[in-house]
Amino acid sequence: MPYIGKGPIDRTLGLNEKDTFTGDGSTVAFDLSTIAPSANAIEVFIDNVRQEPGSGKAYTFGVDGSGDLKRITFSAAPANSAEIYVLNPLRTQITETPSDNTITSAKIVGNAVTGAKIAMGSDAQGDVLFYGGTDYERLAAGTSGQFLKTQGAGADPVWGTVSTDPTMGGDISGTASNAQIVANAVTATEIAANAVGASELANNAVDTAAIVDNAVIGDKIAMTSDAQGDVLFYGGTDYE
Repeated sequence: MPYIGKGPIDRTLGLNEKDTFTGDGSTVAFDLSTIAPSANAIEVFIDNVRQEPGSGKAYTFGVDGSGDLKRITFSAAPANSAEIYVLNPLRTQITETPSDNTITSAKIVGNAVTGAKIAMGSDAQGDVLFYGGTDYERLAAGTSGQFLKTQGAGADPVWGTVSTDPTMGGDISGTASNAQIVANAVTATEIAANAVGASELANNAVDTAAIVDNAVIGDKIAMTSDAQGDVLFYGGTDYE
């Protein structure tokens, strides 16, 4: 398994585990109670006589039915009532725990820090991480309908609220719910040709002060029954 810091030390303890068996004149395979480090690590005795391991020798050592390194197989079945015992040196792994603040970025594998490894404290669904200039920090979730608002470089982001009645600007004053066109904002370019007829204006609603100088050009004038070649002239009261 992987470790952070120094690898584990595989160390033999000063104790042996002892397994005992009794021969029956026919059984050749005996399983230890604990996995052995290797075939050469164990000591096998029959009636206090140490046995030599290896192919063609007194016994071989291999895996049991579960695939664990536990099985001793004698080349000849020990005699009936023979006393068999095996000394198995116990081993352990000593793992060193890294001290606080000793794991640097160089020791962490790329893409090893997944979401499950991050804990900012008081984490809640909808929280956002941002870089606060020194470290990453937690911005608690905003309320429903808010948006994440940047305040530019060198500033932390905040939650913003969309205005339901924003203030208008430019050629329009007031708010969205009560917008008005500012004075002198409507010029000839804002009016479509032949767009202003009698039905769009109240009687006598447009006076001279409301019309920008030079705003009334040819295609804004409609005298009724206009025909090519007609001439406008001042009839003493109005143009006719």
